[in-house]
Amino acid sequence: MIGMAKKIIIGIAVVAMFIVAVFTRSSFKDTYASQKDEFFVSYFGEEIIEMLEPVEKRLLKSKNVFVGKATGRLKFVYQNLIQEVVVTKNISGVKGLKSGDRIWVTGCGGGRDDMDDKLFKRLGKQTIELEYMNYMQKGDEYLIFSKKKLASDLSLGKKVYILKDHVSPMMYLNLTNDKSYVCKNYVKGKDAPMSVRYKEVKDSEFFTNSQKVLDKIYKIKHNVIKGVEKKYGVSLR
Repeated sequence: MIGMAKKIIIGIAVVAMFIVAVFTRSSFKDTYASQKDEFFVSYFGEEIIEMLEPVEKRLLKSKNVFVGKATGRLKFVYQNLIQEVVVTKNISGVKGLKSGDRIWVTGCGGGRDDMDDKLFKRLGKQTIELEYMNYMQKGDEYLIFSKKKLASDLSLGKKVYILKDHVSPMMYLNLTNDKSYVCKNYVKGKDAPMSVRYKEVKDSEFFTNSQKVLDKIYKIKHNVIKGVEKKYGVSLR
């Protein structure tokens, strides 16, 4: 219990730190955002396809569900990714959230500095962790699953929502389109990391080198959207 409490405290402190940085240091040079095309991201391979099994049920059990339109504003601050959306529909009645609100969402990845020596040699430090899925694309609407709202005293009064965890790669789903493709030019070779340059997948909703994985992801995505529509009596597409 003590160990778990310590992790929670550290986690909240880290989130609070980068939120403060975002809203108080406008001159901070955001290298990740400005040079993201050349950075590496992880793709979802068949080797870990079993991770998808519990995703549908977990998402449909979410209590904080809403729709937001991406503004295109995103930042990597202290290696954490945050994105801005305008709320268009509060599906599950999230307290304090209404249509038209501009909010930030976080918990969908960031910079990686925990790679081992072999990975550093293959990729260098130019790596972003995006949980196998793309940033929210400007102008597109997304079905968003949130774990909770960050306390206002930790977010300087801004509305910041932490995305639902352990549902990778589907913490938000693009409602505007289904646009993904199998990446071809990924890192190859013996013991190669499951990585690909962002520019090779930047127009894809999900990152994978397998049609089998992509088909399964979209089956889950469509089932989740239909499930949310049925559960809450809403129309999403």
